[in-house]
Amino acid sequence: MRKCKWNRGRFRFKSTIRRDMPSGLVEAVDRMDPAGRRQTLRSISRAAEASGFEAACGAALRVVEGGRVPDDATVDVLARRIAAGGAEAEGGADLGVYDGFLRGGARHAG
Repeated sequence: MRKCKWNRGRFRFKSTIRRDMPSGLVEAVDRMDPAGRRQTLRSISRAAEASGFEAACGAALRVVEGGRVPDDATVDVLARRIAAGGAEAEGGADLGVYDGFLRGGARHAG
């Protein structure tokens, strides 16, 4: 069971993994309610089994930066992409191919 520390009217998770997590993720987890905190830490743990802890934390951080509480499926998919060095690891997919379509111009020659 994780040790919790009372911090200004809220629980704050206190764990040895805090120092290994990105500071933005630690701050976000500190602000979460207990259910959100449990869900986030569980999703990181499950994704880390296949993709590694660093990739799982990076994925969870991207989810919280998007304004959501990380869930198992989202963190797992993002962590696998990050671990594989995919488009998500480089900042996202190049959607430039759609620019011509949206302007009514060039067609894809594939």
